[in-house]
Amino acid sequence: AVDFQWATNKFIEANLPNNTAITDLPPNIQQQISEFNDLYENVQIGDRYSLEYIPRIGIRLLLNDELLGICGMDMQLKEQQELARIIYSVWFGEEAPFSESMKK
Repeated sequence: AVDFQWATNKFIEANLPNNTAITDLPPNIQQQISEFNDLYENVQIGDRYSLEYIPRIGIRLLLNDELLGICGMDMQLKEQQELARIIYSVWFGEEAPFSESMKK
């Protein structure tokens, strides 16, 4: 789980504007990123995470099709969309996606 948390933070920051860190984001976004990171569990070979953004519900993280949790449920729609954009930037960010092949 620690490796996923580290990678999430690293690639979020890599996709933020220059000289911007997670600590520069609004406190509610920082809190939700932290809560998202807390959802990660230790995995084994063959395990698969899934990420879903459902507007007005939140960002769901699943492990092997089992729901681990939902982040952003108490946020306004625009804030929720921004949180989803930031979290999805880990895999699909313009500047530094985790995997170019996954992005395609």
